[in-house]
Amino acid sequence: PALATSRRPTHLLMSEWKAYQPYRPAASRVLAKKWDDAAYDLHRSKVKTVKSSLDTQPPKTYMHLQLKLKKLQLEEERLATVERDNRMLLEKMAHIMQTRGRVDNHNDYDHKSLNKEKRQRELLEITMENQAILKRIQARQANYSHEDMERDYFQSEELRQNITRFPPAKPKSPTKDTAGYDSDFNTTANDTHKPKGDSPSDEDKAPESGKEPAKEEHHDSHEHHEHEGHHDHQEAPEPAAHKSPEPDKKKTPEASKVASPAPEKKPSVTSPPTEKKPSVTSPPTEKKPSVASPPPEKKPSVVETHEAAPKPSISAAADFDANTSAEKLYKAMKGLGTDEKTLIDVLSKTTYVQRKEVIKAYQAKYNRSLEEHIISETSLSFQRLLVALLHDPNELTANELHRRITAGMELGVIEVLALTAPAQMAAVRAAYEGKHGALPDAVAAAVPGALKIIAGTWAASSREGSTTVDREDAVRLAAELAGAEASMFDLNSLFVTNLTVLSPAQLYAVSQEYKKLTGHTLAGAAQAQRPGVEADAVAFIETAAHSPAEAAAVAFENAMEGFGTDDDGLIWLTATRAEVDLRGVSEAYQAKYGKSLKSEVQDETSWDFKALLSALIA
Repeated sequence: PALATSRRPTHLLMSEWKAYQPYRPAASRVLAKKWDDAAYDLHRSKVKTVKSSLDTQPPKTYMHLQLKLKKLQLEEERLATVERDNRMLLEKMAHIMQTRGRVDNHNDYDHKSLNKEKRQRELLEITMENQAILKRIQARQANYSHEDMERDYFQSEELRQNITRFPPAKPKSPTKDTAGYDSDFNTTANDTHKPKGDSPSDEDKAPESGKEPAKEEHHDSHEHHEHEGHHDHQEAPEPAAHKSPEPDKKKTPEASKVASPAPEKKPSVTSPPTEKKPSVTSPPTEKKPSVASPPPEKKPSVVETHEAAPKPSISAAADFDANTSAEKLYKAMKGLGTDEKTLIDVLSKTTYVQRKEVIKAYQAKYNRSLEEHIISETSLSFQRLLVALLHDPNELTANELHRRITAGMELGVIEVLALTAPAQMAAVRAAYEGKHGALPDAVAAAVPGALKIIAGTWAASSREGSTTVDREDAVRLAAELAGAEASMFDLNSLFVTNLTVLSPAQLYAVSQEYKKLTGHTLAGAAQAQRPGVEADAVAFIETAAHSPAEAAAVAFENAMEGFGTDDDGLIWLTATRAEVDLRGVSEAYQAKYGKSLKSEVQDETSWDFKALLSALIA
């Protein structure tokens, strides 16, 4: 290399020297030049092919760093979610456009509280303290007995009537057992006990006063006509009483003073009763053909809306004795502690009619209200169910309607109305309006949308209760409903107008024909048009028209599903349907949900309340 670096260019060598001058001594200059050139070329080639000791190349690239598959997957999933949401939004917009722009704005969100259990425990403690206070208050004995005061009043009225020259107005009738005590079940107590002035002996002394027909109001019509005929043969003024019995009831003893002209009027008055008797009996014979004539013209076919006959879980006890039952109940609540098992055995094995006899016997024997005694010895849901068994089922239905209306239970109001037979709605309405006001207005305000018209009409007792079905009319109406399916929830729609007046039997027939035409039920059409409370209400109404037992099974499930149990709903369903079809409801519940109603109720309740419910269901 040193020779190569210090070597001069060839053209300079040729100009300076005539021959090659090697750097080292050499025998031949020609060979020395050849060797030096070869060494120089070798050096240049080494310099060109030399390798660096440091790696200056770029690092190696890996595939998983360049192509991130996980990121691409997440991105695809996000795009799929966006695409699905856009598609659902598009379907909703299309649905809104097809249904005239109505938007489902019902908020079905159930508010959940984290401290609900704590508040329930506090409420339970407060309730128990209030029950203890109420028990102490009720245990206090009154200084003055209103029963004795009222009995003294009636005695003084009788004495005053006996010493007066002219008889005064009839006093209020006392009751020997309750002394005027107002009871929900003893409505005829004041009619069964009469003052001494109305005794049969007094009336026998003055038969002309016209009190005899008023006393015999409880007899049947046959005995009443025979009694009137007897007076027609005895004295003359009685045929005139046959024309209008109302004025005779208001006659005073002054009528007895005018008994002298009776023999003169006897010949002229005896003939009219014989002439008027055919005229009185003839209208019923003329009305009977008019009532029976419409069915042959319409030729309706009777359709059973129930799959089987009603199966109650309670029937009248064969060996029932009101005094014995009252004695058992008194011993169960006497002294310290309460024998809840005896209360359950007595009240769960008797009907409402038998329980009314027990109430009267308890009041007469122990001079105390059975209901008040039960309230003072029991508490919570067990107490409410025992009290419910002592009340009229129509009154219980009215109270349940008021509870659900006040709580804003829209579907719950429809359940009560659909499960109440049209024949019972008038009594339920009377019971409701006697305590809470107008029922149709309250129901219409609690139910949303077009259902308020249906519920309000049902509450006004305007629904038909016939069990006959006009099949031709059902086919025609089903065809009309199928043509107007898109507007079924309009306030004046054909669906709403007919559902307000159709009987359950006719509604079920229309539902059958509607399904044949469209392939889906009325509930399916309602779900497509207005999902939510209104669709659920239509489904429940359709189920109740087909089978009340199955509808009651659905109501039981609604009362027990979700977080918590509607104890008041269970009380109403059990107390009102025990004597109707509760055994059939249990069978329908088993068939529909695949589980036992009794076991489900036992899982949702506890203690004595569970035992009483189980006894009523079994």
